[in-house]
Amino acid sequence: MQVIAGHLKGRVLKSPKGSATRPTIGRMKKSIFDICAQELQDCHFLDIFAGSGQMGIEALSRGAAFATFIENAPAAISCLKSNLETFGLTHTSQLLAKPSQRSLINLIEQDVCFDIIYIDPPYGTPLTEKTLHQIDKSTLFHPQTRIFLEESQCFENKLDKLDLEHIHCIQIRKYGDTKLFEFRQKLSGY
Repeated sequence: MQVIAGHLKGRVLKSPKGSATRPTIGRMKKSIFDICAQELQDCHFLDIFAGSGQMGIEALSRGAAFATFIENAPAAISCLKSNLETFGLTHTSQLLAKPSQRSLINLIEQDVCFDIIYIDPPYGTPLTEKTLHQIDKSTLFHPQTRIFLEESQCFENKLDKLDLEHIHCIQIRKYGDTKLFEFRQKLSGY
């Protein structure tokens, strides 16, 4: 697994051994960063269920001003810290090494807002819906924020039942057995 563009292009990331952490496939990663290329420069990027940090590190390599990583698996935290230190990114990032729900509460209390939010939870768990609901009721996004969710194909059947008040799914892209859902803030009167 390596950085595919920007000033860190070609650098290899450390990743946890075993199947507990599932890296984003290269084709999807490239597609996400092509989609939001215009918004990357000087953006604030939130990487939830960050694993080794490959998505946030890619954003920093491509010009993001700051990346916040949320991860609570000890092996992934160790790799993520090492990657940030090795690439000299500790001054442009923060790692919240605790469960996602608690980390999001901390960010909401800090009154921070992100330009791009990337969510990559363990597939098929209640964490997906919980995270989307928590973001939906928060001030972590603004009208132009792009919110990406990587999930299994089965999640598409749950979209209509989510009952999100402030964000909605605007596009679904398929990459093998995985789907990328993009959410945006609802326009008033939607």
